[in-house]
Amino acid sequence: MAITCLLFASSVYADGESRPATKGEMDFMRRVYGAFQQAAPRSGPAGWDETERAAGEVTDRVFKGVESGPMRLHYQVKWMDTAKVEAARLKREEAALSPGAAPPQADQARQQRFEELAAQIGAAAERGDMKAMERLQREMDAVGKQMFAPAEDAERQRKGEDKAMAPRDVYAKLFFTVNDSWLAFQDNYKGSNKQKPIDGNPAYRLDDNHYRENYVEWVEGNTCVVIGNWKPGARSGQKGVGSSMNLKAPHTRVQSVNVCAQAEPARARALLERIDWNPLKALLGN
Repeated sequence: MAITCLLFASSVYADGESRPATKGEMDFMRRVYGAFQQAAPRSGPAGWDETERAAGEVTDRVFKGVESGPMRLHYQVKWMDTAKVEAARLKREEAALSPGAAPPQADQARQQRFEELAAQIGAAAERGDMKAMERLQREMDAVGKQMFAPAEDAERQRKGEDKAMAPRDVYAKLFFTVNDSWLAFQDNYKGSNKQKPIDGNPAYRLDDNHYRENYVEWVEGNTCVVIGNWKPGARSGQKGVGSSMNLKAPHTRVQSVNVCAQAEPARARALLERIDWNPLKALLGN
């Protein structure tokens, strides 16, 4: 996700240096994953297909050094509007096959001048004439920019058309995390991050305009609900909401919980409102 890009690191072993998990750590995984599974809705939006539901597997290995801070675990469930995604795919294929404007051809005169300049730069290099090389290179850069401009314009137009056809409100994800300490608000997001509480818990909307501006596919934002000692603030000049963590507490104690729904705002809220929050609240302090 995501995806404001939310970065979460699990403490369970995947790759890298590891050690055997203690009984207490395995009990912690069992307790947390059990709460996640109990809290998550059994189904997604009507008519959508479930594409992933984490197993919440208790592993017998953890990263070395996991005991140095609160142990983080996460769990996710994903859904997709398969029919809408397929319809959009077919529409794109039809558009790609339909005859469009002929691809722009490079201007023959500029192409010839570009090649001449390349040869002249080579000759200047052989003479060791650095000033001539710099002058010719500047002209070559200007000619190249003019020569490739039509193709670049055509590529921008194609990407714009693909972006316009990209379906929205077709994916949804619920992401559960314990012992995370920071959720960042996207710097260029203009709007009110704070949302109406959900089940009495603070909620925030995190939209990532960077991904929307730089990728063809539409990227949904996240609505996140936080449980525990979370407060708005800033870190390294970036605004967000953080949780104060007691680093002296046992690393297998849950100090914070957050659940993010990556989906269209109304759909995200609807998914969050279907969560059973009691098992998650019961994790705090245990």
